[in-house]
Amino acid sequence: MRMLRNPSLARLVVGLLTLPWASTALAQSTTTPKSGGKPLFDTIEQVIAWSCKVVDVLFTFAVIVTIVFVLLAAIQYITGGADPAKVKNAHQKLIWAAIGFAVALISATVPDIVAIALGTTLPAAC
Repeated sequence: MRMLRNPSLARLVVGLLTLPWASTALAQSTTTPKSGGKPLFDTIEQVIAWSCKVVDVLFTFAVIVTIVFVLLAAIQYITGGADPAKVKNAHQKLIWAAIGFAVALISATVPDIVAIALGTTLPAAC
């Protein structure tokens, strides 16, 4: 098996995979904060709704980053001309942009996964 070239990518993937368990821990908290206020989430549905909002923002950000990388790759293709190194670099940027967008599409299912893990359904706004 090939080793990952970028260990921070592995950390990101592991962090995203542990999100459902972190959400479960937040949902099961029954103590009130020391400030005397109410807990962050009252119900599991609030946790699911919060995760929907977070995923929506992150997905929007991922789409914008993907568009930027595709445009940068296109510019590099155009300006690369006959230089094979620049064309190869542009090709790699395009491949990584496609992989990043695929990961963003898959990560859009995180609220579904959290809802299934917590034994509930998604809110209508999700």
